[in-house]
Amino acid sequence: MPFQIAFLNIFKRRDASVRDGTIDAIEQMVKYLLDLHPDYKKNSLLAEHLNSYGKLSYRDKLDKLPWIYLHIEKDMLDNASTNVLSSDILREKVRERFPELQNLLSFKIIFLPSAIQEILLCRLLVKGVMQRSLNVLGHFKDPFLIEAQMELDKPIDLYEQEINIPTQKKRLLTISLDIFYKLKDSLGENAILNVYHSVYKKYFGNYYLLDAFTATLNIVPEDFLNQEMVDLPSKRQMHKMLQHQVGSLEAINNKLMLEVVERKKTQATLEDSERLKSMILETAQDGVILFDGDFKIKTTNRRAAEILGYPMDFLYSCRLHTLGSPAFGEILERYATKYTENRKKTTYGHREEVKSFTGSGKPIDLEISINPIKLGEELLYNTFIRDITEKKLHEFELTKAREIAERSAMAKSVFLSNMSHEIRTPLNVILGLSGLLKDGHGNDKISNTNNIESIHYSAENLLHLVNDILDFSALDSGKVMLEKNNFDLHLLVEKLSRGFFVKAKEKGLEFNVKINQDIPHGLLGDHRRLSQILNNLLGNAIKYTHKGKVFLNIKIIQQTEKNIKLHFTVKDTGIGIREDKLNEIFQSFYQIPQQTNYKNEGTGLGLSISKQLVELHGSSLGVESIYELGSSFSFSIRYDKNETIQDSTPSDKVSYEDEEGRLKTLRILVVEDNKLNQLYIKQLLKQWYIDVSFANNGALGIEAVMQKNFDLVLMDLHMPIMDGFEATSTLRKSGIATPIIACSADVFEASRKKAFEAGVNFYLTKPVRPEKMKKLLLNYSKGIPNKI
Repeated sequence: MPFQIAFLNIFKRRDASVRDGTIDAIEQMVKYLLDLHPDYKKNSLLAEHLNSYGKLSYRDKLDKLPWIYLHIEKDMLDNASTNVLSSDILREKVRERFPELQNLLSFKIIFLPSAIQEILLCRLLVKGVMQRSLNVLGHFKDPFLIEAQMELDKPIDLYEQEINIPTQKKRLLTISLDIFYKLKDSLGENAILNVYHSVYKKYFGNYYLLDAFTATLNIVPEDFLNQEMVDLPSKRQMHKMLQHQVGSLEAINNKLMLEVVERKKTQATLEDSERLKSMILETAQDGVILFDGDFKIKTTNRRAAEILGYPMDFLYSCRLHTLGSPAFGEILERYATKYTENRKKTTYGHREEVKSFTGSGKPIDLEISINPIKLGEELLYNTFIRDITEKKLHEFELTKAREIAERSAMAKSVFLSNMSHEIRTPLNVILGLSGLLKDGHGNDKISNTNNIESIHYSAENLLHLVNDILDFSALDSGKVMLEKNNFDLHLLVEKLSRGFFVKAKEKGLEFNVKINQDIPHGLLGDHRRLSQILNNLLGNAIKYTHKGKVFLNIKIIQQTEKNIKLHFTVKDTGIGIREDKLNEIFQSFYQIPQQTNYKNEGTGLGLSISKQLVELHGSSLGVESIYELGSSFSFSIRYDKNETIQDSTPSDKVSYEDEEGRLKTLRILVVEDNKLNQLYIKQLLKQWYIDVSFANNGALGIEAVMQKNFDLVLMDLHMPIMDGFEATSTLRKSGIATPIIACSADVFEASRKKAFEAGVNFYLTKPVRPEKMKKLLLNYSKGIPNKI
């Protein structure tokens, strides 16, 4: 297999679940470059790089895109037979052919001019150091670090503007040195060196093949470069790289010397600037403001300006109590008045919290402390302000998280209580009545029949409960996919209505169904999910209606030659829902509060499942309700038309009774390890006089098929020694074409897919319904294995 194909196969296999336009573009770019490669060798180092890249996750592929591109480019240029191919030509081709990849700034850097590359790489490195340091510290207290962080958080792709390269470099050098020495004091030398090491390693790995990458040497502290790192080049090794790139170590040393001199000049300027600073508590984490009796600001620090959101020049031109919220000004006025009126009883150091807003209108929480200062004959007020917005947010989030946790615990408790009740109720009937039958009680035929019917009804309820929980789990994890099958909506509604007519009659309710007769009988869609939605809505309507009627209406709201949009409405005259509860009814495990004379039943999952199924169809489930008068649920679904299905009425249904003689000729092998399941299947098939044999596991099933001709194999999937997947696959590889029906209690899509890949012809889920089994066997006997 050519390497390009092998690489793309790895690429597709690893990213099958997360493919998007970017991943497709990367895949096509790599293929394009390999097609251009003048002399690709399968066992080269590039092959190892491509193989490693193909196995990366989606996010890592995006992060390592510069790395793989530069390695491919280098290998291509190293093996080029002429000087016609250059990095500039190759990059221009890639940029024109794959413009969407230029949206990735980390990749776009490669295609920019060298001077711009230097600035962006240096900024990326310094920003990475700031972010990693912030992760370690949790927050910055130093004003310079905060200012530097804000500057570096600005968009770094400023290459479209005029950029003063020397000025940018000086600024980045200043920031880098200050960051290093300030964080060295906070974190310790080893910690800050590890920060630089981890960040430098990341960018070295991606960009070290770029000529412009050596510019990052100029912003990395000497303390770091003097370290001998195992997985990074030393300073000596970096110099060799520079020599390879520019061809002259002397020229590089001269360049570095000039950079060092410039760096020292910048440091000296900064030190002079620091010595000139004389503002009070300039490095304090609190804002400090000194104002007089007229609330005019005498002096302030930079932190105060940052907190209040005004330029410092503006602060000196205004009166402090006019800034921010009225509550902020009221506190200042109150303290000033209190001290003037009663100096002896003034409390020092007392802090108050107040809500205010910045100069840009952003809400902010402040903590304020005001202390009077007598300076000669002038009375001044020294004010400390602290931004506690984040603290308040954390307190709010903590309170919210606690409430969510409490609600979650309560929901879990309610759910477990409901599940216990819902599971134990039918189990009580099943175990109780089956015990009576086992012990010989109820000898008369009527009692036995009633007991068996009650056991069967309870088992159906239990199965419905399990299906609800499985559906909820699948929907919650996004694993439910809509099917597209042919179906007759009129026939579906007729079958659905029969059971609800009986339930409504038992409660003394009127049940009406109205379906527009212009709706075609042939539709394409997921009729099973539609039945599930209507079952849930109608079941709830009857459950919560104790007098009056329940009504199902289906009408056309839009149609074209190829498709039709239908509107479904389920109305009732039940207990209704309070307005303040309408947003809660679709939550998982929620049950509408009942009147005192009635009790809640069910899992509380029906509406949640229905809502998600409707949304899978691209629609929404709406609700209108008036408390104690009734509710109305509605949704719309668009279906494609299928003209091949004609009008189906009850009289047109296929009758299988006349064809039962066909079943007598069947020879079926049942591969099943559970003895009770064997007992059930044996009795079920014997009633149709079918010749049935059994095998206790997949290995014995293979032996049986090899020794005897069977018309059909019912294959369980989960068995000891050899499971049904392996047994089916082995039979197919041996050339056995006997139809195999998977018969399993595993309802998950992954198992269904695996079974069909192994070679089964049909997938039948347990519990096995007699009518479904009979219909399936009749179809197979007629050579129609794809219908049931």
